[in-house]
Amino acid sequence: GTGSVTVLGGAPALKIGDTGKNIDIGVFGTGGNNFGLIVRGNVTSNGLFDDVGSTAIQIGATGGGTTTIEGGIRALGTISASSHEADATGIHILAGGDVANLQMEGTVNATAVSAGTDQATGILIDAGANVSHFANIGTFSIVGGGNGASAYGVQDKSGTLNNVLNKATISTKVRPSETGGVVTGRAVAFDLSANTSGITFSQVQSTDLPDSRPLIAGDILLGSGDDTVQFLAGTVLGALDFNAGGGSLTIDNA
Repeated sequence: GTGSVTVLGGAPALKIGDTGKNIDIGVFGTGGNNFGLIVRGNVTSNGLFDDVGSTAIQIGATGGGTTTIEGGIRALGTISASSHEADATGIHILAGGDVANLQMEGTVNATAVSAGTDQATGILIDAGANVSHFANIGTFSIVGGGNGASAYGVQDKSGTLNNVLNKATISTKVRPSETGGVVTGRAVAFDLSANTSGITFSQVQSTDLPDSRPLIAGDILLGSGDDTVQFLAGTVLGALDFNAGGGSLTIDNA
């Protein structure tokens, strides 16, 4: 069976890490269980009150120390964060967090309703963290509610994420406060602009979901390295920015 963890308020619903401590979580098993953290149920965070941010899963802690999740994270359940007048984050990996692989197979929801410039983020990777691989065969639904609010699917500030694979849906959107409102917030599916070494970015058809075409809705911001981008299936709705880097772009949706 599966369980649920729900927190109302500003504390993370699930936190692995402690200030000044070095924590190492070994893999659970082999094959599909070759991960340090496997989320099969629901993890939900709701800030509840104005100006209280929400985080569903936090890896690492402020104030020093390292947190290593060997094998990475496999998420098959539902990860949700919501807030009002504050940021909402599905998974937050802090400095000192080492998560080699993020394999997303379930649902990630993040919604931040704001009259200001608050942000909803599916996965946030801080500078000083380490995450090299991301694969999605699930659904990201990230919403910034308000003219100035923003929605980010994956935001990597560490520059370590260098391999991205999408086989399903990553949707980011900004909903204006009122009909005809001028939207100044951003809808960004992937912000990888901190990367300097180059990224391999691919969108392909999932053999497990032959009737479902992959989708990226939101901008894709790459870094200054030489990148390899392949869109081999599905739809991309948004701008692709190679930044100052070079590389190659292949589009083959036959």
